[in-house]
Amino acid sequence: MPILSGVSGNALASLSSIDKWVSTINASVSGAAKTGFKSNQVTFGGGTPQLDKPATGGQLAIQFAEQSLSIASTSIDFTEGQVVASTEFSHLALSGDQKDFFVMSDKPSTAEGTFATGTQFFYTRDREFHVNTNGQLVNKDGLYLVYMTQNNKASTASLGTTTEDFETIVNAMIDRFNNPSGTATGPSFAINNVTNLQGLKYSKYGSTVFDTLDNNTTYNALNTPTTTTTFLARSDTANASTKIAGSSLEASNVQLPSSLVELSLAQKLYDALTKVIQIDQQKIDSILNLIK
Repeated sequence: MPILSGVSGNALASLSSIDKWVSTINASVSGAAKTGFKSNQVTFGGGTPQLDKPATGGQLAIQFAEQSLSIASTSIDFTEGQVVASTEFSHLALSGDQKDFFVMSDKPSTAEGTFATGTQFFYTRDREFHVNTNGQLVNKDGLYLVYMTQNNKASTASLGTTTEDFETIVNAMIDRFNNPSGTATGPSFAINNVTNLQGLKYSKYGSTVFDTLDNNTTYNALNTPTTTTTFLARSDTANASTKIAGSSLEASNVQLPSSLVELSLAQKLYDALTKVIQIDQQKIDSILNLIK
């Protein structure tokens, strides 16, 4: 059974970190085809450097950098992806501020401005919505798109009967959001501006839907969204730079060329570290043979 010395142990720990790095790159490459997906990045750290002799009397010091590589943190790149055209009127794209997100709920509102206890809210920039049989906008997981009524209260109620032209209704909601007016009537979209982007957590619905837990101070207000204090409504001038495009989607912001460069570097590091372990084991085998 091979003996892992300090050198081999450190190299093995570095291999584990590189494996996680490759997993992160793989997630980004796979997510390049997902609507609204944001690329992931890792920041590397290390252990404690070793100082054998300080620099004194004009002599150079003897010191060694960290002997292993570790994952210090991960981050999500929230820069906006390219807006591309879609053939579905219920597909929506946000542009203007990368901190703005559509709000969704796992349960429908029980009344205008009222949600049942235990309702969970989520953020997304993946707007592949469709109209369900009840006239509500939902995503592929069945989460409900939250919008603001003409009374500026959050709701997921039906936008109308099945005989109405839903495309006309959705386009009117887009127009009210993009062109806020104090005299506008009818529903508009609810958009939340997230101040702490790196505080967002991936939800159980995947990496394009974020949980609002551990986010910012507006989370408590999300539990009872009865006013516009949590959401950017059509009358809120703070969202003047944010626009919604209908029949459009925001593509992933993954840059495949740079991801492929990272994969190539990871492979070279793998090869180098495995060579370090081989040499260290050969050294130990030679010492053991001398003792026999």
